Amino acid sequence: MFAQGVSFVTLIVLFYLGAERLLDNRYLNVESRVPTRFGLLIDLFTCGATAVWFVILADTFPDTVKHADQTGMELALTGNLSYFTLNLLILYLVDSLFIMIQIRRIYKNRTHDFTTTMHHHWFWLSLNVLGVVLLYPVIINFPNDQLASSLSFLVPSWTVPIFGNYLCLSLYIIILHSMRFFTDWWYAFRSYYPPDERMT
Repeated sequence: MFAQGVSFVTLIVLFYLGAERLLDNRYLNVESRVPTRFGLLIDLFTCGATAVWFVILADTFPDTVKHADQTGMELALTGNLSYFTLNLLILYLVDSLFIMIQIRRIYKNRTHDFTTTMHHHWFWLSLNVLGVVLLYPVIINFPNDQLASSLSFLVPSWTVPIFGNYLCLSLYIIILHSMRFFTDWWYAFRSYYPPDERMT
């Protein structure tokens, strides 16, 4: 549960802090273009879809009240952590698509901090792709799923003990998302603090 909490918090904080600054730059700066209906709809959809996926992630946290014995709790933790990690994988894929859409829009509508913003979006896309690669082996936990079974041959055999044991997997995603958070925060800090401060 701690692993899920670390992953959830470190992702949602930067996701929405970054989205807030992006929307500030796009709609509230003096040099911001007049928004189009379609452009605003894209921003509403991407923010809304990401919010829905965080709700799905939150719903995979186990309910400790339902399990009176340790064995039952461990089985629940194993299943919930597997679904949680699979949803993380899907979140990285979906957000990668959204970032590519934003990169295209930023390129078309350039502002004073175009270079910095583009660098940070390409950096976020790289983090997402790396997250997909590093979380992909979680599909081995779904042997009865036809799609997962057909793609499991892509999983290196040495990762199976890590992704097949919920304690190892917990430690893995704690380390992965802690490193992701601090790397993201360090490199893309200028996209997280208020634009007024960035301009002065």
